Amino acid sequence: MIQFVIRLFRTAANTNRYVGQARPMGTLTLDQIIDRMMERDPIGGRPAALAVLNNFFAVCQDRLAEGYNLTTPLVNMSLAVRGSFDGPDDGFQAGRNSVHFNATAGVALSKALESVHVEKLEAQTRTGNATQVVDVTSGTTSTTLTKSGMARLTGNRLKIGAAAGEGLFLILPNGTAVAVTQLAVNKPSELVFQVPSIGLTVGQVVHIEIRNLLSGSNTLRVARLPQGLTVA
Repeated sequence: MIQFVIRLFRTAANTNRYVGQARPMGTLTLDQIIDRMMERDPIGGRPAALAVLNNFFAVCQDRLAEGYNLTTPLVNMSLAVRGSFDGPDDGFQAGRNSVHFNATAGVALSKALESVHVEKLEAQTRTGNATQVVDVTSGTTSTTLTKSGMARLTGNRLKIGAAAGEGLFLILPNGTAVAVTQLAVNKPSELVFQVPSIGLTVGQVVHIEIRNLLSGSNTLRVARLPQGLTVA
């Protein structure tokens, strides 16, 4: 089952079109793939399966490095040279030129894709994602905020712009938002700020809230750090 969402894509000509974006069910490691192979009860068990796969990977890698193209039922592989050259007498230069790996679906995989089932999902609104905050004064992580102290919030899509409504706020138990006015670092992956000294009471639990406009959107997004923080 291939699940996908439809997203708005803004082209270079500033026109809009809609594209499908697959949502993976997850990522399987080599060990997990071998686990699935064991469900088929292969001869020799797990050690034999691992040995065969490692041998297959090594042979493919060596033959590609020798300049061969490889064709398998799952995937077809080849190497290509990328980068520009100054003329027919020029040569390969590291940094300017590189070797690139190409892969396309093999015969068996191509046939399987013809009958794969797809399911459309409702697109989720992108928001900032705060993962943790370090209170510099106490040295604690995602538990405490010290009044007038410095704190470092990390995650992604955190950067705050200058549009109306954007900002970093501490939400009190009664819903009141105390704005953070001192930002030392304002990056997509990191916000370093001074905890306000006014409007907070020692011992109360507050939540960090990020309000920002993400690229390509005119809608204010609101995200919170999941953990409540005790004011010290």
